[in-house]
Amino acid sequence: MTGPELENITFRLIKLERQNRYMKLAVVSIAILLAVLLLVKPGGMLGMVPYEIRADRIRADRIVVVDSEGRERIVMKAESYGVAAVNLMDSNGIDRAFMHSSDYSDNGGFRGKMSGGLIGIGNRKGEHVVLLHADTAGHGVVGAYYRNGKGKELKPEP
Repeated sequence: MTGPELENITFRLIKLERQNRYMKLAVVSIAILLAVLLLVKPGGMLGMVPYEIRADRIRADRIVVVDSEGRERIVMKAESYGVAAVNLMDSNGIDRAFMHSSDYSDNGGFRGKMSGGLIGIGNRKGEHVVLLHADTAGHGVVGAYYRNGKGKELKPEP
């Protein structure tokens, strides 16, 4: 090989080694970045940074809280017919406790009997057995019911 040819090969070899160094540096940097993201991300191996959302206002028609197995446990919703509700469910999805706020007086089996707020407790079958509510006249009512919907109500007397 002649001098210029050897010089050209040496120059190309130096350039190739430099590119190889940069490539190794880039690959190692990307690997380190991915490792950090996998270890520190929320729910990652280290779990160091949990998700946290801070806001002055959240606007939603429905908010659902689920347990670790994805089952709905708490549902907060605003229905189009005027009912705002919070329902608490057990692990089987059965309504165990609820709170409704509305001026809607057609509430299922208690049609026309209530207006305003309602707090209820359900049994293991989801039947509403205890209700606290305001009747259509605006008086407070406490009710304890059998599973068939019949029971006793305590109402204020004039």
